[in-house]
Amino acid sequence: MTRLGVGRSSIWKPLAVVLAMGTLLLVPVAAISLNDAHTLAGTGPLTVWGYVYDFSGQPLQGANVVVTVVETGFSTSGVTGSDGKYQGSPDLNATDYSNGDTIRVVANYNSNTQANTSLVVDDPGVMQIDVKYTYEVPEFGTLLGFLVAAALVGMIAIYSVSKRRGRIE
Repeated sequence: MTRLGVGRSSIWKPLAVVLAMGTLLLVPVAAISLNDAHTLAGTGPLTVWGYVYDFSGQPLQGANVVVTVVETGFSTSGVTGSDGKYQGSPDLNATDYSNGDTIRVVANYNSNTQANTSLVVDDPGVMQIDVKYTYEVPEFGTLLGFLVAAALVGMIAIYSVSKRRGRIE
């Protein structure tokens, strides 16, 4: 009878070969990862700017805009001017982002939000990210919209109940 690891049934030699091969394969991968992490860091300030448009393509003045680097959580904000233009202020520093990070721009106008995202590619220094609402933004705010919707739902409910009871033909 042989003990484990000694004699003909030894598993140590094949295990040593597998570990040696795995180590040889991992060393180049680790070196590539370290090089990528170094070259992907931002090298200077990044200015993010753009326009906010309504669903018909008209600029929205007074929209609150928040620019966020998703990976780091760093954010900055601004408000659109009469031409619908915003600029994140202050600019993002090299420590706030890296190439390949996702920049998310969220516009809030009359309590309605719309967002757009883009990736930082090759440390451009300046990025334009526009936001366009895909639906009509109510001009009177959400309270009026809520009241009109509630009134319509109430009228439909009254009509349905009255029709069921036979009061309306």
